Amino acid sequence: MAVLQTKNLVLQFTLANGKTMTINVPNPSATLVDADVIAAMQAVIAANVFEVGGSAVTAISDAYINDLTKTDVEVVSGA
Repeated sequence: MAVLQTKNLVLQFTLANGKTMTINVPNPSATLVDADVIAAMQAVIAANVFEVGGSAVTAISDAYINDLTKTDVEVVSGA
């Protein structure tokens, strides 16, 4: 069985309409610290570069690193 491990930094923002927008950043640096993530998210909000369905990004909602391990299972066709 093949095993694939990946990490994604997940950044979630609140929009002006109350909904959530998510940005996934693959392979975040192992030296990443909370302050770096918060500063980057604040910069995204301040730059006003994203708008979803006419709603601007207004606040930080959540941020976390998602670790995923995928193990392929051999499937026999026609079974």
